[in-house]
Amino acid sequence: MIHKTLTIWTASILAASVLAACAQDDIANDSAMVPPPGTEAADPAVTDGALTDTMAMDQSAVGSDQGAEALALVMAVDEHDIAAAEQARDKDVDGEVREFADMLHTEHTQNLETTRQLMQNTGGAVGDSAEASADPAVRGDVAGPQAGAMADVGNMPEVQAQRQKGEMVLRDLGAMEGDEYEQAYIDAMVQGHTDALAMLDERLQGVDDEQIRQHLTMTRDAIASHLERGQELQGKTQ
Repeated sequence: MIHKTLTIWTASILAASVLAACAQDDIANDSAMVPPPGTEAADPAVTDGALTDTMAMDQSAVGSDQGAEALALVMAVDEHDIAAAEQARDKDVDGEVREFADMLHTEHTQNLETTRQLMQNTGGAVGDSAEASADPAVRGDVAGPQAGAMADVGNMPEVQAQRQKGEMVLRDLGAMEGDEYEQAYIDAMVQGHTDALAMLDERLQGVDDEQIRQHLTMTRDAIASHLERGQELQGKTQ
């Protein structure tokens, strides 16, 4: 009788142990299925929204970058035409050529100031031929993706190339005098304004900012008018 009782008691203990082990396995499995705090699976809708926002910011930066570069190129053109007009004055050109040089000096100076102000308002930083100012208040820096995209555009290769081309033209003109200089100056202005029109037509296609587009369009109209006048003088001086 005692032996039978011990056997039943032993069997009960073994059964309890098995049940306890099974319960522990269930708990472990349940824990494995629940991610630790802070590691929940991302909501696809949230992930897609974040990706869309990032793409939009990238596109905005690209658009801002193109607008800033276009403005910087316009400033380089303005600076060159101002310098060329001053050189023509120093060479004592007269008559209609002097009037043409004076007109270019006045109108490109005005456009340069307007372009510089627009550049600052939209967050860009372009110096004349020197490096852009280190003062954020002067540069007109803005926060957000545009700040990095539009900063220091004066060092972009296309802008540097435009300035270097202008410097070469001035050096070549500087070696001339008298009638030879007058003819070469008019020829240089016609070619320069022709190139500027082509540049603006190309850049306008990639600029989304309405304020920048409007300014570039007005600049293009002025340059087209200068080109027309230069071609008239070119026919008279040849």
